[in-house]
Amino acid sequence: KSVPIVQKVQSQGLGGIWEEIKEKVGDLKANLFSKISEYLIPTILMAGITWVLSLLNPASAFIRAAKMIIDFVTFIITQGAQIIEFVNSVLDAIIAIAGGGAGGVPALIEKALARSVPVLIGVLAAVMGIGGIANKIKSLFKALSKPIKKAVGWIVDKIVALAKKLWTKLKGKGRGKGGKQAAAPEGSQVYKEELSAGLKTLDGLTDKYKASGATDRQISAETRKVKAAHPIFKELSASRSGDVWQYRYVASPPTTRTGPPTSGSSFSHAPGGLAAHEGHTILTAAKPKTIHLITKHGESVTDAMLKQRLTDALDMFKTVRNDKIQKQQDVINALTRDLTEQQTFAPNPKRLEKIRKLTERIAAAQATITEYRSIDETKRDQVFAALDKWAKSLPHMVSKEVTHFTNNKMMESTIQAALAAKKSVIDAAFTAPDGSSKPTGSQTGVSHPAPAGLGRGFELDPDNLVVPITRPLTTLVLRLVISDDTQRHFMIETAYFE
Repeated sequence: KSVPIVQKVQSQGLGGIWEEIKEKVGDLKANLFSKISEYLIPTILMAGITWVLSLLNPASAFIRAAKMIIDFVTFIITQGAQIIEFVNSVLDAIIAIAGGGAGGVPALIEKALARSVPVLIGVLAAVMGIGGIANKIKSLFKALSKPIKKAVGWIVDKIVALAKKLWTKLKGKGRGKGGKQAAAPEGSQVYKEELSAGLKTLDGLTDKYKASGATDRQISAETRKVKAAHPIFKELSASRSGDVWQYRYVASPPTTRTGPPTSGSSFSHAPGGLAAHEGHTILTAAKPKTIHLITKHGESVTDAMLKQRLTDALDMFKTVRNDKIQKQQDVINALTRDLTEQQTFAPNPKRLEKIRKLTERIAAAQATITEYRSIDETKRDQVFAALDKWAKSLPHMVSKEVTHFTNNKMMESTIQAALAAKKSVIDAAFTAPDGSSKPTGSQTGVSHPAPAGLGRGFELDPDNLVVPITRPLTTLVLRLVISDDTQRHFMIETAYFE
């Protein structure tokens, strides 16, 4: 009922919409003959009257006769083919009658009469001076075709508009409120397939960021894309849960699913593991840092190597002290030359002031040398107090005790436990005030309880003699260094016990 034109076409064919077209174009027959009569009657009538009146004037009658002869000859020349066809049709009818073929005679006569009409009209038009009748009638037919085309276009537009509405209505049946795709009935096969596809996409997202971790911005953008691609998810979000993202989606009922590791504010141990990191050099603004956890503290380190390290620390002290004494001596020698030179000139207030300052600087350098030489290299506390003071000029850090792990597997598990327990501390230490990562090479230390028997070592006693450590090694200290500030990765430079 909402599409009557379509129903008429369906039940009655194209003829069924003729009434609709008639309403738009009117009675074509009446219009056609009305327009033809409106043209022909006044035109022929006026032409006939004019022709008759012209004969009443002798002068104009001669001119009219001459013009008529010319028009008649012109007509015969221009319409010769048409006249010949008319004559042939008449002859065909006469021959048929003469031959006794009565069967086809009526048709031939009808054909001859039909062909005589345009010839007679042409003769009349030529004699009376009326031209272009055929063209005028042709233009009348063209004028009549315009409303027909318009009516047909109106019918087509109606059908197209109704078809569009019908298509929109049909599509709307598959959508829910607000034009959104309606969810499949819960528990149906379609529902299960759509949910499975959505969860598979989430798993793909987890794999994508499994190695590097996902930042807040990344996980937010990715979950929006997944929700848009899978309408089965009425809601989809991600929140931090420890060091991983936890998806929460609402299909029915609300459910959670583990996502990729977090990133952006949380730091993680660089991929590869302890053994892979060993020997890796991290370039920093100050000086390079080399990972030496296993080579210096692994289970393969012997007691002799540990003792030698303590001996090397004492030798370092001696070397550094001698270098510092020599530098001070060089300063004294240079100042003494300047002082001697100044003393060769006549004294004046300015020169005397310069001599005084040179003398004070020489005395300060001599006092520094005396301080260095007074350090008793057999006394541990004096030696390491000096080393702490000279830390910036040392080639590497030194300690008055050295330790190593007795079991590498236990070492790795203890380190992993320490990193997990101190995650928030590590994040806070490596995060800049603006929330970004501190630069590569930044370091921090964390401590964690160590199981009994994990480590052993040696130390320098108060007299700088190497002795075994007898106290329990219950605390493990890790020194961490940022290895990649863009990925927020760190490595363990070294580890020792306290």
